[in-house]
Amino acid sequence: MNLTEILHPTDNLDEMVDIGEKIFADGLNNTYNERRKALLKKMLDEEMPSASDEEKRRMMYISIYDYWMYGVNLKEDFFYHFHTKTHEEKNSYVTFRNRFLYTHHLNDEQYAFDLLEDKYNCYLRFKDYFLRDVICIETENDYETFVNFTKKHPTFVVKPLTLGFGWGIHTQSVSDNDNLHDTFLKILSEGTDIQNQFHIKTHTTKFVLEELIDQAEELSCFHPNSVNCVRLTTIVKDGKVHFFYPWIKIGRNNNFISNAGNEGICVGIDERTGVCITDARDEFNNIYTEHPNTHIVFKGYKIPQWESLLALGEKLALELSPRINYVGWDMAYTNEGWSVLEANPEGEFIAQFIFEKGLKNELEELMSWKPAVDFWWEDPISTKIQ
Repeated sequence: MNLTEILHPTDNLDEMVDIGEKIFADGLNNTYNERRKALLKKMLDEEMPSASDEEKRRMMYISIYDYWMYGVNLKEDFFYHFHTKTHEEKNSYVTFRNRFLYTHHLNDEQYAFDLLEDKYNCYLRFKDYFLRDVICIETENDYETFVNFTKKHPTFVVKPLTLGFGWGIHTQSVSDNDNLHDTFLKILSEGTDIQNQFHIKTHTTKFVLEELIDQAEELSCFHPNSVNCVRLTTIVKDGKVHFFYPWIKIGRNNNFISNAGNEGICVGIDERTGVCITDARDEFNNIYTEHPNTHIVFKGYKIPQWESLLALGEKLALELSPRINYVGWDMAYTNEGWSVLEANPEGEFIAQFIFEKGLKNELEELMSWKPAVDFWWEDPISTKIQ
């Protein structure tokens, strides 16, 4: 199928359904295989639990149209309310797919991936700013390192080496009564479960283990069970660091993970003052004026030591430039000050969901650059994730 022959801007939902159905029927070189179909069905059931089969069918085809037209994935289709927006409004968003056009222009892609997406390489590069111990395990050769680490940190965090979205992250505790070697092997075997649970092709064989973050009360107060971290996106242009729509992700319901996909909620921050200026939102577009568990009001809350965070963000960004000019830093506030949680060289533009507007025009103005292609899939960089 030649997509350029059937894709065109339209605000007519029936027309979107018709185009999406044709793409789905064609399959596009096995894009819509059994794995993808199962994932779409699962997400539609989650997003539209009370909808009829016909309503879900129409929404699936509309989402397929939006995916190939704008690069928005099914999850974004819902939390950006794309099915209610005009072509002009949709075209103002940096989406799951077209973001690679911008991040690749700003970053040396392979270098950025190897340095930052690899959580252990990122730790080694910025060890002084992590303020905690981190190790990496992959094979039996790492068992002694594991034993020494657990002696010092009997409770720790387990993270797959390169996955995002909070996938596979959990805490683990060991005691004198445990068979430590069995625990070690169990962690190394978790990759298969992650692969099956999230319908991904990547088989995770490496894990980083991290000392628990000593979160300070000023951010722990929102939800003590999670690390409530600030996403500080830095863009370097002509040697100057710009902070692009910062926000904070906060856990809830005793969940350890604060990502939106794990019941987390997101709040927008004024980049100049560090004051929270929006209500919170979750991935199902529920709005919260206060935290549902701790009842702390979001709007007007001042993030502590904001100037120190900006200074650290600027320092980190300039250390990576000019080969890396775009990073979404997750920053935790500890009793020792701000620390790096992780760095995302292809981080999604979730701020659009929080601030309720597309940011593509502002991003292009900041970059003084626009993509040369009409559709994201015309660029090989944007098609790399299947």
